[in-house]
Amino acid sequence: MDGDGIDVWRGSSPDGKIDAIICTVDLREKDSEIKILIGCTPEEKKLILAFHNRWDMSGILVQRLTSNSHSPQKNSTSARLLPCQRKLASRGR
Repeated sequence: MDGDGIDVWRGSSPDGKIDAIICTVDLREKDSEIKILIGCTPEEKKLILAFHNRWDMSGILVQRLTSNSHSPQKNSTSARLLPCQRKLASRGR
């Protein structure tokens, strides 16, 4: 919470949908933030997540599943879920 407002990443997708956020923790700055991703392609989301997972910073990508989505994909984000979070996610909560 650096007090500088909301951080937004704007991607190249023309739809401009907000379908993901990145939650970050910065140990050096001793703060945490939420970054809103607007209109980002899957590749852009990977690049943004990689940017927030370096040095003393760590982030997780949280994506909204759309009605036309198939089963959630296994990726580095789902591997970081705690056992209780995986259990809730498998129940659809």
